[in-house]
Amino acid sequence: GFNQEAPPIYVVETPTFLLFVNGEPFATAVADSGLELIGNANFPVFRDTTSGSYYLLSGDHRYTAAKLAGPWGTIAELPPAFRKIPAKGEFAPLAAVAAAPPEAGDAPAIITTFKPAEIVVLDGKPQGREIAGTGGLESIVNTESPLFRLDGTYYLVVAGRWFSTKELAGGPWKFTMPLPEAFARIPEGDDDADVRASVPGTLEARRAVLEAQLPETKTVKAGAAPDITVAYAGG
Repeated sequence: GFNQEAPPIYVVETPTFLLFVNGEPFATAVADSGLELIGNANFPVFRDTTSGSYYLLSGDHRYTAAKLAGPWGTIAELPPAFRKIPAKGEFAPLAAVAAAPPEAGDAPAIITTFKPAEIVVLDGKPQGREIAGTGGLESIVNTESPLFRLDGTYYLVVAGRWFSTKELAGGPWKFTMPLPEAFARIPEGDDDADVRASVPGTLEARRAVLEAQLPETKTVKAGAAPDITVAYAGG
């Protein structure tokens, strides 16, 4: 039952983020504004029912596209329909985001995906740091992703699973197990030692398995309610 299929993995060398729409998009009318909110997207994404255009509000920038799949481009001002979003009630947070002015400067690019995916954002071409004692294993230092290189092959760990490719930009990526012995030789004090928990055979990996099997219990008083108020946009 262990899923060995590689998710879509995007590797880019300029600032980019993923717009994830969880399956078939579903839309909810935003009051009487003429806008629809895409309810299963990880960013506030709207569809203008008059023009059919899509708009994404990232907090820092404003984007538009003719199709949800893109391509996305930036805009300075939103159409008048956004001023009709009620400033009070369930849509108040959306009205506040729409009213905030976008930041100046270059905006990151957007990649739309309709199923879970990973993105590796590099600051230019990959730059490796050789990890002492591993026989040539390199950590790619100009990305926040756990990306490594050994003998011309790139390795990426995603949710505890390792995938590898010879072609970083184009793939394909494949599930990789067993790993080269070099990964088990990453020193415990190295900057990348945290990945040892995902390297089979290491003490950290065995400990992680044991900790995952420990039962956790919590005691909740009968009738206790959480101290939080949740507002649902669109019902």
